[in-house]
Amino acid sequence: MIFLDSSAIMAYKNADDTNHKKAVEIMKGSEVFERSWDIFTHQENTALSFVDASNLACMERRNIKKIATFDKDFLRISSVEVVNY
Repeated sequence: MIFLDSSAIMAYKNADDTNHKKAVEIMKGSEVFERSWDIFTHQENTALSFVDASNLACMERRNIKKIATFDKDFLRISSVEVVNY
């Protein structure tokens, strides 16, 4: 698994970025990014940040169902149980 900084994400999505080609190579093996981007761009009743979408993608990958958070958007996600809210 690769932890992504926003600079790598921006370079990946921006073909004019000087690091775009490098970012494309990095993303080829980073399937968590693709799932994170999918969650982030297809939200209907939430306003998750990309980081929160990444958290969900990582949770899916590790089959984690519970999250400790004060972010109310997670309450709208049926596959997640917010603990101690």
